[in-house]
This record gives sequence, C-alpha cells and structure tokens, in this order.
Amino acid sequence: TNYGKSVIDVAAPGGDSQLWPDPGWYFDQVLSTDATWWSTPSQAYWWASGTSMAAPHVSGVAALVIEANGG
Repeated sequence: TNYGKSVIDVAAPGGDSQLWPDPGWYFDQVLSTDATWWSTPSQAYWWASGTSMAAPHVSGVAALVIEANGG
C-alpha cells in the first residue's frame, strides 16, 4: 500500500508498465512464464506487472511465516 504508516515488513514486485518504451522499462517488471494454450516455445517467458505478479510472492512469504510460527 502507499497509504498509512511508512513501515514496510514485506514488499513484493508489482511493476509499472507505464515506463514502456523507456530504456530498461522491463527492470520494473517481473519475468513470468506464459502457461496459455497458444504459447509457443519462443513465447514461454514474458514481462508482466501488477497484483498478479506480486500476489504469489506475498503468498509464499505468508506460507513461510505460518510454517515457522505454526498455524
């Protein structure tokens, strides 16, 4: 969030597609696999941004916290 206290415990990559076509725009993105049925081997990876990229990272951290501290 960008609202409220400025204390950050967990941060996940969200990215900003608005930077395209500036040089290095993809450094603010997440490299992801493309698991759609129309994918070809040359389209196996792509740059993406947003909550769809951040949510798996946060979910993974949450799972590690639960594992370490019990359910």
